[in-house]
Amino acid sequence: MSLKNLTNPEKNVVEFEFSADKETFEKAVAKVYKNKVGSINVPGFRKGKAPRAIIEKMYGKGVFYEDAVNEILPEAYEAAIKDCELVFVSMPEFDIVSIDDNGVVFKARVYTKPEAEIKDYKGIEVTKAPIEVTEEDINTEVEQKRVQASRLIDITDRAVENGDNVDIDYEGSVDGVPFDGGKA
Repeated sequence: MSLKNLTNPEKNVVEFEFSADKETFEKAVAKVYKNKVGSINVPGFRKGKAPRAIIEKMYGKGVFYEDAVNEILPEAYEAAIKDCELVFVSMPEFDIVSIDDNGVVFKARVYTKPEAEIKDYKGIEVTKAPIEVTEEDINTEVEQKRVQASRLIDITDRAVENGDNVDIDYEGSVDGVPFDGGKA
């Protein structure tokens, strides 16, 4: 696995090509074949017993390539970004440049951490506004925290008082006949 080509098509965007060699790709294809062979039916063979060459001849050489790419892509990408030595801030967009028996070449597009250049910052004076906390501010905050942490208790032995939470059920009627929307 190696980093091949690094370009900056836009500001804070990096595109690079990286590859997985023939041996790594072949191991991944063999692993995928081993995992998938049990679910492939080939006439003349018991389920799961068809040789890889027969399956590839029947379904095409690249029948296992997609899963093999998914198998090696994370590791190949990790190796490539270590070689880049850049700080990426987005998920990569991948393309496959080429795929064959000699391996796979990927292309990734990633946003990088922007470089900021700060000029003329020396000599700037900043005044810090004083913060005054009053006793009333403290009491207000404590009361808010107390209300947030409180719990509701059902009280049935007294009349409703100011500050109680109340559930009210009602039904309205005109001359003893209930009307629409008068019940809640």
